[in-house]
Amino acid sequence: MIVKVYQRLAHAFKAEGVSHVFGLMGDGNMYWMHELDKIGVKALEVRHEGSGLGMADGWARVTRTPGVATATCGPGVSQLATALLTASRGETSLVAFVGEHPTNDDEYNQRLDQSRFAAACETGFVRLNTPDGADDAVRKAFYLAKLESRPIMLSAPMDIQQKDFDDDEPYRPSSTLLPSRTVRPDPVNLEQAADIIAGSRKPVIVVGRGAQWSGADDAVLKLAERVGALILTSLMAKNWLSEDEFHLGISGTYATRTAMHLCEEADCVIAIGASLNRFTTEQGYLYPNAKFVHIDSKPHVMMGGVRAAECYVQSDARAGVEALENLLAKRSFKQTGYRTGEVREQLANAWEDRTQYKIEPGTVDPRDVILALDEAVPANINLFTGNGAAAAFSMKACSIGSLSLLPGETISMSATMRSPVAWRMVIRRRRSASGTASLVVAVTLTRGGASLTANTAAPAPPPNCSLSASGSGSLLACWRVRTSGMNSPATCSASA
Repeated sequence: MIVKVYQRLAHAFKAEGVSHVFGLMGDGNMYWMHELDKIGVKALEVRHEGSGLGMADGWARVTRTPGVATATCGPGVSQLATALLTASRGETSLVAFVGEHPTNDDEYNQRLDQSRFAAACETGFVRLNTPDGADDAVRKAFYLAKLESRPIMLSAPMDIQQKDFDDDEPYRPSSTLLPSRTVRPDPVNLEQAADIIAGSRKPVIVVGRGAQWSGADDAVLKLAERVGALILTSLMAKNWLSEDEFHLGISGTYATRTAMHLCEEADCVIAIGASLNRFTTEQGYLYPNAKFVHIDSKPHVMMGGVRAAECYVQSDARAGVEALENLLAKRSFKQTGYRTGEVREQLANAWEDRTQYKIEPGTVDPRDVILALDEAVPANINLFTGNGAAAAFSMKACSIGSLSLLPGETISMSATMRSPVAWRMVIRRRRSASGTASLVVAVTLTRGGASLTANTAAPAPPPNCSLSASGSGSLLACWRVRTSGMNSPATCSASA
């Protein structure tokens, strides 16, 4: 059967397990996107190519499958720069399908050396050079994205996409090239790790996304109980395992004063699926007297400050922690460590910031806003935040979790402090056509603080709310909330 190359490319993407793509249509990718739509792959279109790649990045981080973004050639590709760098630094497996100017038209006005651009954005590059190479190009892009944990740009010249392809064999996905196995710890390294831990008196455990992704939660809690360790997280694993009563929060720049004081006394750090970069170790000052045991699935990870752990164990996080805990159990090792009544008392008020600041008239303390938001928002609504001057408030004060994305649903939240309007909050919630969603938010701001209530399944909008509909299944609700001591009311909006 003879098909067009763009059709074969689309079917190959679906065979790789792709269910959603994020991006913006143009002449370089429109035939491919149309074919994806015909075979049931959902396209979520955006207003900026970088936003689409950012959405694919979020999708990949949560689903642990390669995200797929798309853009047209030339200017469409150049819009991806910041998002590609973000995905690369985040070690996100991602494939960006982009058009490329026709191979027979060197004067095409949207031409761009996309291989050099990808390299500058720390992104791998695969070009579709011939019609017969369609399968190999897709397979290689997904293989490299998974193997190297970074974005890969798949560049398809527009004229080659329109060539014929002999569709006589089924596509073989990249999964056939990658063996599925769990990395087990080396017994010698494991013994060395156990020796270091057994010789410690004040150990701490720092967990990252690698520990989360491997499902190591129960194993980490069991190990912490055995060795008497405090538990901290990297920023990306914020609030994971916070149900443990000896959880200190984030390790590093966003740590509380209590956490910093306790960590300075630590004599052993057990890092599990965390890179221990300079922010997590506070430039190396947070654990000045500790020996490090580092468990990670990579062959080796250099810590911040060009330092290596005293003992590095290459292993899947869950398998490594379980093996380490079993080894310590065989040695009959168990200690109280940090898990004392005195430390429990210190942690009781560890997150309370009592520092006094002069609050300008007509504004509120952003710490109060974050605490009110934290109390009101349901536990299943997670935190989305950017970086910058205001990020510290949500990073340190919010107990709600980090990025969450469900198939068919996206949620985003932003809050900014303004004067004289103390707070402007925007919440958007979208679901697929098969479901429904509504979100009601009521905000009250005063000179001394803020209160917020939220209901994620309310049947009707709040009072004094004007509604307007546009497009299929979209609903926009806006209302104004009375404030006390403000020159003008705050504005809230929600869409579902």
